[in-house]
Amino acid sequence: MFVSLWLGIYNKNTKKLIFSNAGHTLPLIKENNKFKYLDIYPGIIIAILEDFEYKNEEITLSDELILYTDGITDATDGNDECYGEDRLLDFFNNFKSNDEPIIPLLNDINNFIGKQEQFDDMTLIYLKIK
Repeated sequence: MFVSLWLGIYNKNTKKLIFSNAGHTLPLIKENNKFKYLDIYPGIIIAILEDFEYKNEEITLSDELILYTDGITDATDGNDECYGEDRLLDFFNNFKSNDEPIIPLLNDINNFIGKQEQFDDMTLIYLKIK
């Protein structure tokens, strides 16, 4: 067992996001109408090294940001195939609705895993800049 953490503070006036990553999954960011994985320092999971210094990073958000736990990408179908990062990225790049994507994503994951039992938490934060 281990604990990862992604911690951020968003300023809606400046649209700046200051964050630090402790071994958590890489967020998705939408730029120029296309999602991609945010190229950030991954850090290490919490409590592995006693004096490890986590980096603070800062970006300016212009569109959308998606944070999620690995329970989403590790969701497994009956053939032990994971939903995976590529499928998650494809889902968001192919989602063409003005509605929020959370329920459609959960439906896609449930269709993928079928009758398999979910073994990990699935948490997602969807931030859309207006």
